[in-house]
Amino acid sequence: MVERHAASKVLSSNKVVVETQKTRAGRDAAGADTRPYRFGEFDILAVSIEASTRDWTQFRYTVANWLLPRPDNPGVMMKFQPVSLATDADWTDRIDIAIEWFFEGKSRTISL
Repeated sequence: MVERHAASKVLSSNKVVVETQKTRAGRDAAGADTRPYRFGEFDILAVSIEASTRDWTQFRYTVANWLLPRPDNPGVMMKFQPVSLATDADWTDRIDIAIEWFFEGKSRTISL
């Protein structure tokens, strides 16, 4: 997890940033970048917040389809996503709740 990245200047003090992209860069047959995740490639995002809490047991979970899209390509997730240190309507500290959110199928976008 990346704490207080440049993107954090738009975040509230109770949020940190997680980088969501694949480690290796590449191009598909059409020349499109394969490093960013596309919506639908996974269902739940789990984020360790140890870097902020110094507690390896602390995680936050959300529905992957709720993550912020790239402005220039809405089918792709933004590279840096805001993560709430407190549980809220977007992030939970319980995987079972995130799974419930996923199966509810609600359409929404996490807040900055």
